[in-house]
Amino acid sequence: MLNGLYAAPVLTLSHLEATGATNAVFKALAKEAKFYSRCVGSMQKAVDHAHALMRLCETRILPCTHSVHDKKIMILALSSLLMLPFNSLPDRVRKAWPQLPPIFAEMFSTMPQAVERTPPAKVVW
Repeated sequence: MLNGLYAAPVLTLSHLEATGATNAVFKALAKEAKFYSRCVGSMQKAVDHAHALMRLCETRILPCTHSVHDKKIMILALSSLLMLPFNSLPDRVRKAWPQLPPIFAEMFSTMPQAVERTPPAKVVW
């Protein structure tokens, strides 16, 4: 879904509107961003939240955004929405618009922790 918002935002929004999933997707994006940021402090809390997130991600309700790559994709997807003319957005997206800045803030503020958790790249020759 995030890749679709990034590559073809108008088409993806049209599909979300046609299936009635727009509100659920934007609420899930906001919830995931807040949910993840709460678990950064304690390791046990992080593990518990990670297991809960994995269950939600397996159902494909929530996008998983704990890796650097996933955070970048979310930022790019939301940025592509910001580039669309506001009047061309569906009403549901316009209503969800105030949720975007906090999502951006969460993605950027938790990026350093995601970078720290990323294992070093292995060079294979």
